[in-house]
Amino acid sequence: MYDFLQQDNVLSAEERYRISQQSYMHGNTAPKLQPESQPEFQPEIRRSRRTEISTPEISMRRSTQKKGSAPKAFLAAAFTITLLGAVIYGRVQTNEIYGQIAKETKEYEIIQSENVRMHSDLEAKVAIKSVEEYAEQQLGLQQLDQSQIEYIQLQTDDSVEIPEEEKNLFVRIKDKFESFMEYLKG
Repeated sequence: MYDFLQQDNVLSAEERYRISQQSYMHGNTAPKLQPESQPEFQPEIRRSRRTEISTPEISMRRSTQKKGSAPKAFLAAAFTITLLGAVIYGRVQTNEIYGQIAKETKEYEIIQSENVRMHSDLEAKVAIKSVEEYAEQQLGLQQLDQSQIEYIQLQTDDSVEIPEEEKNLFVRIKDKFESFMEYLKG
């Protein structure tokens, strides 16, 4: 199938295995013929005179900063701080509003309970029993009994006559004319 895998002079056995695995995993894609060479880190080992312990030599490189990165970082930090401040300010305002709502709700509940108390006081004062007690104790009134009732008899035979009002001259002429018309009609 892969003729180039058979050639020993181009690839070693491990490389042929790796390439065959890649082609198995990637389907019908063509494998790379030449492996990429990757540099490997190999620390230099120096021996110290006192001990026979080998330690790798580690060197540190300093990278130079790119131009313009400090202003960008400053602007990003300033923007972040501003945004954070705005969020905190919003939270503070929200908490103040919630505090005001709670305070006003308490006042509303107090006023409602006072309203209920006043309604019950009013109903108690208007009740018939309390009106009777007030009339007897404060005003000195008493309830009627049968001895205090007097019956009045009215005369029904009398009749009352109401005289006619004097009519205006024009009204009298009109009435005479209407009566004459009735006489003619029959």
